[in-house]
Amino acid sequence: MFSTTDRILPTDILCGKTKAFRTHEGNKVFKAIIDRHLPRYLEDPSRNSRRMVVGQVLSYLRDEIGVRFLKMNDRGSWTV
Repeated sequence: MFSTTDRILPTDILCGKTKAFRTHEGNKVFKAIIDRHLPRYLEDPSRNSRRMVVGQVLSYLRDEIGVRFLKMNDRGSWTV
């Protein structure tokens, strides 16, 4: 089940399309990490190997950096 929060941390990744989302510190870090791993992902022809790359990136983000993926809900708070 999802939880909600009103507190956004610098390490959080905010889901959205506007400039406010792109300029959030956590989103900048997320983009840099994705850009760093994208060549390895694109070069690997195996679907399972690509899945492993994604899993490694997600594990790194959660375990090493402590990110949360947040999306604003209809009530104006953030769903984790």
